[in-house]
Amino acid sequence: RVSSAFLTLLRHAHARGAEAALMEATAEAASRSSSAVARARAAEDEEALLAERLGQALRSEETLSEACACAEAHAAEARVGARAALRKEQSANRALEEGILELKERLAAEREAAAE
Repeated sequence: RVSSAFLTLLRHAHARGAEAALMEATAEAASRSSSAVARARAAEDEEALLAERLGQALRSEETLSEACACAEAHAAEARVGARAALRKEQSANRALEEGILELKERLAAEREAAAE
């Protein structure tokens, strides 16, 4: 009888130890699960932040592309204007050269007439 009671006590002690171990393992699993959830949320937050930054970068790139296109259009207009101004200047220079030649010819003709 003593040994039967002793065995019963041993079984209860063993069961309590297993129960304590199970509770400890459950608490550890819950803690790890909670940490994993926190890390997953932090990763989601980081992903959302990176997505926002990427969106901003893409919008900035679009703005820069539009600014470059606008600058290119202005540069093309400026080149057209510069070419037109150059043609006008060349035309004015030709007219001036023709006027100088005409004056030289008149001067030479007047000198000849004065010499006679």
